Amino acid sequence: MFQGYFIYVVIFHQRISGEEYDPIVFNNKLTRTLRNNCIHLLDPDMIPILPILEYIMQLPRFDLDLVDLDERIIDKAWDEPHEIIIIPDSLKDIDHNMWNKILGCANSIFATNEVDILGITFSPKLGIHKCSELDQNLLSEQWEQAFSIFQANIRNDGIKILDYKPVYLSGKYLNSLPLLFFARQVNMIKQIKFFWKYFVNLIWKWKISVIKHYGT
Repeated sequence: MFQGYFIYVVIFHQRISGEEYDPIVFNNKLTRTLRNNCIHLLDPDMIPILPILEYIMQLPRFDLDLVDLDERIIDKAWDEPHEIIIIPDSLKDIDHNMWNKILGCANSIFATNEVDILGITFSPKLGIHKCSELDQNLLSEQWEQAFSIFQANIRNDGIKILDYKPVYLSGKYLNSLPLLFFARQVNMIKQIKFFWKYFVNLIWKWKISVIKHYGT
C-alpha cells in the first residue's frame, strides 16, 4: 500500500513581526522612504532553515523512492519535488488550529536551533529533529525508519525494496543533489559524491536511450 508523498515540516523562529508589513512596495515618491518595514527576497528569519532544506533533499520524496523501479517509471519520477511545509514558530500563537493541522500531517518535523520543540505534542513517524542533529547517522536512521514503515504496509509481495545506504552530502557535494534519485536506482550513490559531473552526462545519455526505446 503506497502512502504517497512524505511530508516534511520545517519550523523557524520568527524574530521579525509578521503582523504588519508589505511584501511588495512599488518604487514611487510616496514609498521611497517606507522601506524599513518591508521584506524582499529571503526573509532573514528563514536563513537558518537552509541547512535543513539541504538535508531534506536527501530524504525520500515518496514511497517510490524506496522501491527498485522500472526504467520507464524512473524516467517519469526522477524530477518530482519534495513536499516541504515551512512555518514560523509564531503560528502556534497566531492560529493554533492551523498549527495543529500542519504538524499533524507531518512525517517528520525539523526545527532551527532557536525553536523550542519541547512543547510539540505530535510524534511523526520519522521523528522531530533540530538543525544541530543533521548528520550521516540521522540520515541513515530516517531512511531505515522509512523502509521499515513501508515494508510493514505493503501488500504486494512482488514489490522489490531498494537496496540503498544513504551518503550524507554537504558543502561542495551538494551539487550532486539533483542526481540522487538516479544514483540510488543504479546503485552508484557512493560514486556520485566524487563524480557528479560525470553523472550529469550519464543521466542525459540514459534519458535519450529511454526515449528512443519507449518513446516520450
